[in-house]
Amino acid sequence: MNDVVVPVSEALIANEGDGFAIAQARLGPGRIHHCMRAIGLGRRCHELMVERSLVRTAFGKPLLRHGMTQEKVADSLAALECARAITLVCADKIDKVGAKNARDSIAMIKYKVPELVLKIIDDAIQVHGAAGVHKMTVARIESKRAIGRLKAKL
Repeated sequence: MNDVVVPVSEALIANEGDGFAIAQARLGPGRIHHCMRAIGLGRRCHELMVERSLVRTAFGKPLLRHGMTQEKVADSLAALECARAITLVCADKIDKVGAKNARDSIAMIKYKVPELVLKIIDDAIQVHGAAGVHKMTVARIESKRAIGRLKAKL
C-alpha cells in the first residue's frame, strides 16, 4: 500500500509553480471573512459599551452623560461604519476585478479593520473597567504638574 506511485501529470491540480498564485487567490475572500467576523465582534463590544455606560455612574451621573464616554461611543460607531464600508468596497472590487487586481483593497482591510476594531474593544474595556475616566485623571495630574512648573517660574 505504501508503494503506490501517482504520476506527476495526474497529481497536479494546475501547472507546476502555480501553487503560490492559487493560495494567494484564496486569501482575498478569506480576508473578507475575517473582517466581517471582526466587525461583528466590534459591533457587540460597542453595544456592551453603550449598555454599560447607561448603568454605571461616575460623579453622580451615568457614564454616557459624560463627554469622554460620549466621544468613545460616537467614535466606535464611526469606526464600525468605516470598517464596514472599506470591507464592502473590497468585496465589491474582488467580485468585479478579481483578488489579484484588488490587492490594494485587500491589503487595506487586512490592517485597517483590525486596527479600528481593536480601538473599539479597548474603549469598551475602559468603560467597563474603571468608569472610563482614565484620560481625565491623567489630564488632571498633568495640569497640576504644569501649574507647579508655572508657579516655580514666577
